[in-house]
Amino acid sequence: MVAGEISGPWVPAKDQVPGANLPPKAKVVSIGGENAPGTPEARKSLPKTSELQRLKQALTNPQSPLAARVALVQRFIEGFVYNRSATRHFDTSMDRPLAAILETARYILHGMYHIRCVEAVYAGIALTQNLREVERFPLRFKTHIPSQDQVCRHLVLAVRVPSPVRGALPVWGAIGLSRESTLMTKRCRFDSLHALIQDYVQSYAGCEPAHTVTSVAVGLPVSHDDWSSAPVCWGYVTVHPRLQLLDETRKTLDRHLAPDYLRTLAPLWEKYGRLRISKPTCAHPAARSQAANATRYCMLTICTRAQTATSAGGRGGRHDGDRPGGASGLD
Repeated sequence: MVAGEISGPWVPAKDQVPGANLPPKAKVVSIGGENAPGTPEARKSLPKTSELQRLKQALTNPQSPLAARVALVQRFIEGFVYNRSATRHFDTSMDRPLAAILETARYILHGMYHIRCVEAVYAGIALTQNLREVERFPLRFKTHIPSQDQVCRHLVLAVRVPSPVRGALPVWGAIGLSRESTLMTKRCRFDSLHALIQDYVQSYAGCEPAHTVTSVAVGLPVSHDDWSSAPVCWGYVTVHPRLQLLDETRKTLDRHLAPDYLRTLAPLWEKYGRLRISKPTCAHPAARSQAANATRYCMLTICTRAQTATSAGGRGGRHDGDRPGGASGLD
């Protein structure tokens, strides 16, 4: 046999360092720096496949309360380590159908690489996909660091869990991952989405360095259809906590979360992909947000009455100047 030639299938030794003495045409996945999966510390810090299987079995237990099952998902997402390197291991483009996002989420859950906030939201959507009673709303935060004059973005998945007590209000929580422990998961203990957002605003103020929340975009409920071809609405209504009064922000969110409104708008979004909405020309951010919200409600009435396909080709329509997708700049 010629030196260096390999006969039969190549099987690495158990004690072989990953990436060493690989056969020809073998690919090396570069994780980089502190995220190298070959270190024992990195392996211990990542969720195990066996834990994923146990989690899926626990989520199908009808005897367990919904809030307890959502808490299991939150703890599992917290088990991932934040990816601080410049290497991304998955396609995090957000302007895709839900079915494609769920396919990426399966790779995230089984790959067990270090992830960021976008991948954590993808995984949270996939793990709560069979919890039909749980509503999921994307929350996109845009913050500013005055001391560094830097703009940051963050994404979490807000969840509304119905109360097991008849007549009681549902509770709110969030699923996410961040560099800061206070900006990750929020337990299901808030009585409204406004209270959840205000808790994040206070958490941002307590960061080092301190962040000022300039805007929060609230999306539409994520569909529970695994094969949905409609893109996820990552931001439909935008509020500005720094510029708007608390009562004004609460009223905007309550109107957005009205059952009749969501019951009418969600099927339209799934059918048309996106509603074509004219971009407001107001200069002031708060006034621009109010004008955009009013325009969306008007467009909803038009689409509801007409039920035409005028919005079928509306794949554009970016609201309030924010990018609907793209992972760049997200915390």
